[in-house]
Amino acid sequence: MFRFGFETILPESPEAIRLLGTGYLLVTEKSLELAGGLLLLSGRFVPLAAAALFPVTVNIVLFHAFVDRGLLPLVLGMLAAHLYVLWTKRSHYAGLFES
Repeated sequence: MFRFGFETILPESPEAIRLLGTGYLLVTEKSLELAGGLLLLSGRFVPLAAAALFPVTVNIVLFHAFVDRGLLPLVLGMLAAHLYVLWTKRSHYAGLFES
């Protein structure tokens, strides 16, 4: 069942709440996710948004792989979508790998 409202942006699992707490780390992560998501949806600065969100995506995947496997299939879908965006924008990252 989907719920809409403030409670939907907070982590659902008790393990995530213990990990993130309710302080600055949760606010920082959710602010980065919101800003990156808005950039992706607007189509502006997509390579920057994808690069900024990738560490968050990796941490979410690792958390759900090792701590709370309840949403692992959904998270793996999110990782696949993220990797697809990175792959389609790979020409923007070519300078990072040149010596």
